[in-house]
Amino acid sequence: MVFTHPTVASVGLKESDAVAAGYKVLVGRAGYTEVAKGVAMDEENGFVKVVLEEETSKILGGIVVGSEAPELVQQLVLPHER
Repeated sequence: MVFTHPTVASVGLKESDAVAAGYKVLVGRAGYTEVAKGVAMDEENGFVKVVLEEETSKILGGIVVGSEAPELVQQLVLPHER
């Protein structure tokens, strides 16, 4: 376990790893100010990035940087495993 500030949590493939593995990817990014949870936490610093397989929209990976990142990345874990 590594502790950082800001907090970082990820699951699955990074965008560069997915491309290197031959996937065609779609990438979604949103700052904490653009998502309801970020607004509810009154957080301006932080972001979420999700890497999807273009053809199937399957979640290949994602990263959350900011307050409560380990809790927030859990929203990507179950869909990633399916």
